[in-house]
Amino acid sequence: MLFRSGTNATGKTPIFGAFIEKAFAFAIKKTPQPKEEAVILQLKNEALAALLEEKEEQIQRLERIARTDPLTGALNRRGFNEEFDLELARSHRSNTNGALCLIDIDRFKDINDRYGHGAGDEALIFLTRYLQDFLRKTDRIARLGGDEFALILPDCRIEPFVARIEKALKKLQNTPCRTKRANFTLRFSYGCVAFDGLANADRVYAEADQNMYAYKFSAAACLQS
Repeated sequence: MLFRSGTNATGKTPIFGAFIEKAFAFAIKKTPQPKEEAVILQLKNEALAALLEEKEEQIQRLERIARTDPLTGALNRRGFNEEFDLELARSHRSNTNGALCLIDIDRFKDINDRYGHGAGDEALIFLTRYLQDFLRKTDRIARLGGDEFALILPDCRIEPFVARIEKALKKLQNTPCRTKRANFTLRFSYGCVAFDGLANADRVYAEADQNMYAYKFSAAACLQS
């Protein structure tokens, strides 16, 4: 016997037919219409876009942390390596020259031993802020570790820069570093080298490092003489 919607000979709706009618009506009521589907899809896309933007911001924040020295806010060694490689590539494309300068605080261990590591940390922050004020916006400063810093200087001729860095460091050596424990002056050794777009990053760094230690030993010899 086939059941149809409606009533049978007794005037009553068959149970199976009533169930089909209710199920169909429920499906009609719950199935999204085209306009509703478009709204739902738009909301999903907006939620997904917001989630992706949040994740991208988190990734960028983690990348900044991974490239930054937590004490001074300067680039760390990883950040320096990445920025120096980028600068050499840019110098190659634009056929321009730049300069790399390494700076080391002399007898920094004596500061830590005499005044404490807190005073040493303040001295590193003091030097970083001084160099940031001295540098151009296009220049980059990195703390490579301990008391050693590096300056990357795009579009720079070496002779005027060396004269400028000498003047700046001499001024800094006559400026007291004021910490919570004590006030003292800092002494520096530095080495600078020019580079162009054909330069090798490791060789440029090695030459700057060699120049810095040559300066350090010559300064020590002058103090002992």
